[in-house]
Amino acid sequence: MSGVAVSQALLSLLCVIGLILLLGRLLRGRYLPLRTGGRQSLQVLAQLALGARERIVVVQVGDEQLLVGVSPGGLRTLLVLSRPLRVEAGAAAPAGSFAQRIRDALQGGEGTA
Repeated sequence: MSGVAVSQALLSLLCVIGLILLLGRLLRGRYLPLRTGGRQSLQVLAQLALGARERIVVVQVGDEQLLVGVSPGGLRTLLVLSRPLRVEAGAAAPAGSFAQRIRDALQGGEGTA
């Protein structure tokens, strides 16, 4: 290959890479709302701190409730609740009631809510 052919190939490659980067930047702004638009169906119902950086959280996802462990290492689904916990909207529950409701849910009891 001659020097001219190599320089044409490199110029073509740079143009293609530039076009890909430009399209990526333009489409990122257009499709970003689609990724964050479903937040209404995801809601944290209750949480309990287990340590300085660890928590257990009950999350409502659509019609299901999940018991999720949160730590610096990430999230882990601990349990999909077969019977949803009833949480009053806007009501601050005492610290022990969340733990009691989780305990009752795991044992199949009625719970305090």
